[in-house]
Amino acid sequence: AELASEASASAPAQAAWGVQRNQNAQLVEEVTKRVIAEAPARPSSLAQLPDEEQVLVQIWTAAATFSVDEKLTRAGGPEAWGNILFESLGQLRARAAAAKDENPLFLAVRDAVAVARQQFLADDPVSSSFMFGGARTPQALVDVADDMLGLLGDPYAQYYPSEEWGEATAIADGTEVSGLGVAFVQDTTRGRGGSPQVVAVVPNSSAAAAGVRVGDLLLQIDGMPVRRPADAARLIPGPVGSKSRVRFRRPVTGKPQASGKEYTVVLDRQLMRIDPVQAEVLELTDGATDSERDAAARLAYLRIRTFNGPPVLEPLRMALRDFAARPRGIAGLLVDLRDNLGGRVREAKAASEDISAATELLRSSGRAPAVAMLLVNSRTASASELLALRLRSAQVALVISCGEDPPAARTFGKAEEQEEVDLSDGGAVLITTSRWGPEGFRGVLADVLCSADGVPSWAEGREAEAVAFSQGRAPAFSRLEAAATTGALG
Repeated sequence: AELASEASASAPAQAAWGVQRNQNAQLVEEVTKRVIAEAPARPSSLAQLPDEEQVLVQIWTAAATFSVDEKLTRAGGPEAWGNILFESLGQLRARAAAAKDENPLFLAVRDAVAVARQQFLADDPVSSSFMFGGARTPQALVDVADDMLGLLGDPYAQYYPSEEWGEATAIADGTEVSGLGVAFVQDTTRGRGGSPQVVAVVPNSSAAAAGVRVGDLLLQIDGMPVRRPADAARLIPGPVGSKSRVRFRRPVTGKPQASGKEYTVVLDRQLMRIDPVQAEVLELTDGATDSERDAAARLAYLRIRTFNGPPVLEPLRMALRDFAARPRGIAGLLVDLRDNLGGRVREAKAASEDISAATELLRSSGRAPAVAMLLVNSRTASASELLALRLRSAQVALVISCGEDPPAARTFGKAEEQEEVDLSDGGAVLITTSRWGPEGFRGVLADVLCSADGVPSWAEGREAEAVAFSQGRAPAFSRLEAAATTGALG
């Protein structure tokens, strides 16, 4: 009974989404007993292990307890996953022992230099940003946890140290944080490894002015390499108004991440906040007759940037209510999901119901056809793909691929959902806990492709479905070309 209680105590707290799964309990109990028995200091409980070792055990336990791969097949089975923990603990202890053997004089000089940089270099035109981050998670824990999760077989599992998770949760709460105008919040589409990828660029920031784009890879900050999102979390924080020299790579669509052009820009730190929803009415008057102008010349435009940042539903519903209350006609809804890498699946499901209800309300009022047009691209992923599928299956929306040259025939193709488990160090581990679609999901097929010049055409193999769907909704679809001229489709 004591061992069972100890195993339960070692498990990190279940996150707010309410996962109730408690698989592999016997494995966790047995491995917990062995960890305590074999620990060098002979502790009587996991709580007496060094802090970094406790966190590593919690990460391992979260994977064993909540992974969608219940039998841990991809890790080699339960026994293999247990052995991986012990190997990882051995690596962590070896790194800790090596750090203790470092020359004390060298450590004192290193600390003095860091203090001096913090006190005297903040006014440099381009100052190294590592000194501003405060307390940091030991690099050994970051490296060992990353390697251990790599052996789980979950391509999206990731450990977020406290400094990175703190910023991510602040952004998700809608709090303003000091940053360089780019966000790397939980980009779980790429799987493991590689430089962090920009998932949002803050409008009117120095990053936006410099031409940084969603999808660009972050390589260096002030000459310091960035190999994972945790590195970015260490190097980006700093006083508002300070600057950093940042190196990016712009990948080429369909080619390995190592390809693409590299570029360097100097970015200013500023307070930033990610607004998840942008809403406006597009006045499409070009070529419209007087009789068309009351309805067909207007589209309600909604951009949903992410389901990972601040809550989407409240601003979405406010925008839909505003559209419905407008006295002048609207041809339909244009919902922009381009570069939306997904996030909270429950929000995406609720958003699909809200958009369906809004189109029905517009239709029943006689002011618009019951139609929504979804803009997607190759980086529309996960929860945003679910939103697109639900709206199309309900015959509410047409899926339009645009903004890329050539336009993508499919969206990204990711039906797995990751959810966070909080850890005792203030960080979190993200684990794939479920799938909302079949394994091997290849993405949402576009109904309409928009060329580089914005001219739409029916996608190959989708002509019959798209034409049948558009019957009776001609006013909205006749405005697609006009929408392209506004830049909404480009």
